Amino acid sequence: MKEALISTKRAHYMPLGLNQYCIGNKSECNHFEEDGAIILPWGSSPDANLYSKIEALRLLPTAIQVKNSLVPEFIRALPNLLFLELPLPMVLNLQASSLPAQLKTLMVSNKPGYIDNLKAQRTTLQWPPVSLPNLKGLWFFNAFNATELTTLLGISAQALPSLEYLECLNDKHDAIITEIKHLKGLKFLHIGNINNSDTFSNLAGSLESLSIIGTKPKFDLFQISELKKIKYLWINTIKSELNCEVFTMLPELQEINILNSKKIINIESLLKCNALKSVYFLDCNKPFKNVKELFNPEKYDRFNIKYS
Repeated sequence: MKEALISTKRAHYMPLGLNQYCIGNKSECNHFEEDGAIILPWGSSPDANLYSKIEALRLLPTAIQVKNSLVPEFIRALPNLLFLELPLPMVLNLQASSLPAQLKTLMVSNKPGYIDNLKAQRTTLQWPPVSLPNLKGLWFFNAFNATELTTLLGISAQALPSLEYLECLNDKHDAIITEIKHLKGLKFLHIGNINNSDTFSNLAGSLESLSIIGTKPKFDLFQISELKKIKYLWINTIKSELNCEVFTMLPELQEINILNSKKIINIESLLKCNALKSVYFLDCNKPFKNVKELFNPEKYDRFNIKYS
């Protein structure tokens, strides 16, 4: 089966295929070792002769280990580093010289104990006064059982002027959505935990790729009709009714991936989406059951509704 175009575009900001190193506690690093990563214990650093081989680096300390929350000095000397995972406390202490200029994606990890320790230290959860002019991707990751991170640290377009990709979870008060609306240059938004509120109005008009993972029962998908440049959609677990008529309002839409969404209506509206070339539905209560004969799979580059 052909891979979704939106997945290919997301992979552009991920460490797939890169020479990867992990520094941290063994239990955190083990599953990356299975993918070929080189594992080093916390507090150590790679041999300087290997710096040029490191393309992706993950720092994975426990809450106790990260109490010295300064970014290790060797990181700035990695000439080919493209992907970096840093614990939240270190991100708060970033300095202009902390990271190499060519870094493409920064992953901010929030593990159990991080936020609790920061609150005990009365540390403000705020992006430092640092600009990363070449950074393309930013990923906020909340580990299981970690205290919820309810902010994107107040990041601004001025601090990250080249930012294209953002991945995060929304919070129950939509504070994170409010922050996202200030990032007008985004091309790809991957977001989970969408509330019932007006989420997608006034988002970046430049958005081309949108992934929505999980919504509340009264979420209205028609909000996305304002995003006229959307080309690629990934929608997983929409609890509310999903009226496919909304897709006809996106003139550049090329790909739709719908998963685990049971209340789909007007599926035949997809026939009016003239730019649509890729269609994938999985576990959606068989929305094509009575109209399947209207669709010609040969018209599409990818048409997979077998398990819809």
